[in-house]
Amino acid sequence: MQVEQGQLLTQVGIWVNLVRETLAEQDGLITVYIPQRLVAQQTMLDFPLPQRLAATLTPSAEPDISTPEGEPVPPWLHYEQSSMRFVLGKVPADALPLELELRYAGKRWTLRFTATEVSAGN
Repeated sequence: MQVEQGQLLTQVGIWVNLVRETLAEQDGLITVYIPQRLVAQQTMLDFPLPQRLAATLTPSAEPDISTPEGEPVPPWLHYEQSSMRFVLGKVPADALPLELELRYAGKRWTLRFTATEVSAGN
């Protein structure tokens, strides 16, 4: 379900929001709110990149994704290049909030993952 202003609400209630586009003088920002009940259930989850970001990527060229310190993405989270989706495995209880950086073609987006008490839209 595509929502205006770069927002996306998945069927299970994950809210993905393109807060700020990347520009020459500033990085882009994407927030991802995951209902705490899904984290507690240890449910496998996935969500697509916001449409405006996905449109700048090509399925054949994988972006560089790491923590701001350059560490690898946690093992419970991975990016599927072919579908341009993030897949979350069993998220550890203390894993969120989490901040990652996605770099591609000289641009950078910060992704902020946060657990929230209520589903977006409720």
